[in-house]
Amino acid sequence: MVRIITDSVSDLSDNQILQYGIDAVLRLKISFGDKTYTDGIDLSKQDFYKILAAGTVLPKTSQITPAEFLDVFDSFPDDEIVVISMSGALSGTYQSAVIAKETSKRKDIWVVDSRNVTCGLALLVVEAAKMRQNGKSAGEIYEELEALKEKVVLFAVLETLKYLRMGGRLSAASAVVGTLLNIKPIISVKNGEVLAIGKEKGMKKAYEFILKKINEQPLDPTKTVVFAGANCPDKISEYAKTVAPVIGTDSHITVDIGATVGVHIGEGGHGLAYISKSL
Repeated sequence: MVRIITDSVSDLSDNQILQYGIDAVLRLKISFGDKTYTDGIDLSKQDFYKILAAGTVLPKTSQITPAEFLDVFDSFPDDEIVVISMSGALSGTYQSAVIAKETSKRKDIWVVDSRNVTCGLALLVVEAAKMRQNGKSAGEIYEELEALKEKVVLFAVLETLKYLRMGGRLSAASAVVGTLLNIKPIISVKNGEVLAIGKEKGMKKAYEFILKKINEQPLDPTKTVVFAGANCPDKISEYAKTVAPVIGTDSHITVDIGATVGVHIGEGGHGLAYISKSL
């Protein structure tokens, strides 16, 4: 049997984990001062954003350890395993999975660096589950994911500049000016790293920018589209309606962005990920 393992940065809900038969979700830790929480377990996403908004210093996140991966590997001694991790450029979690695989000396474990986060990672996990359902082996799933991950496209817009400023990615003066002008940063993921690709005055202009980008990189309608939002269901709904004309598929799911990514974008950030026809 093929087992599919990912981490909590995929932001899949408990229902989605059950729906797609994901066998294990390893969870990162997040610390506010001397209090440490497990992502998605002992701190709800709503409470996380409340604490984040009230703070003056960004919390810290910690990667999953090799020992944690080994424990999961040991729980499936007779099965093939595919691990799909968050971007190795953003966390040591991928490397921890590789170390655990090497330590186990097993030949039936494949580890994929998704080069993505949140909806981009969730997209690959869902596609892996569909491949398994179609009878693919772990090795075949790994090979297909390695090709697919090069075609993942993610576009998101941020509601606030506050957390870019707190994280040192934007000066205080620029943040103040940007807020007064209602500037909305637009981000993407390239080569595993989060990059700013534009900024527009107001959400309407930001959506127009993203629509143009989607038209330039049309999606593969046979694959799943994943929407994501940071505690903002209304914004996701509006965003989905806006991009619907260029998506052309009803095959989509929505994930709620959790603490690991939310700490960098703040409440209200939202976007989508899809597989492009070609890149």
